[in-house]
Amino acid sequence: MTVGDYNAGIISIAAPLFNREGEVLGSLALVASNSNARADAFRDYAPLVTEAAKEASARIASNEDIVALPARALG
Repeated sequence: MTVGDYNAGIISIAAPLFNREGEVLGSLALVASNSNARADAFRDYAPLVTEAAKEASARIASNEDIVALPARALG
């Protein structure tokens, strides 16, 4: 969880998405404004974001029609 680490006034939780080879594809994130969400209450969503990312990764891995190329760093 980040609270203003990358953008002032933004709070976020993120979890990685994986392809069938276990390579990182990207991430699933929940983002809100600090003025609309309290950090202590927002933290309660972390297990839900993690579980949703696991479920999405499992669906990606099980679908032969999805081309799941790993993420790459840009810049």
